Amino acid sequence: MTVSKRLLLVVGVAAVALAGCGGGGKGGMTMVMQPPMAPPRLEDQFGAGFGAAFRQDRNGEPGEPAAGAIEPLSVTNDPREIS
Repeated sequence: MTVSKRLLLVVGVAAVALAGCGGGGKGGMTMVMQPPMAPPRLEDQFGAGFGAAFRQDRNGEPGEPAAGAIEPLSVTNDPREIS
């Protein structure tokens, strides 16, 4: 092999190697870091619907209570003496 053929072979191999790895620069795979998930709000940890009710407008329309959410009060059962 002559010197020019060797030089041409080396340049060709280098070009293929650099093209295969994206030119050694910014090409290729990039890793994207996802931001960490924010923890749930404190009011969302108190049960179903509490967080949404807590964040409602103070002067907004009141919501209807769910069935069974309010226990009936009977003033005639087991009267107790007040001292």
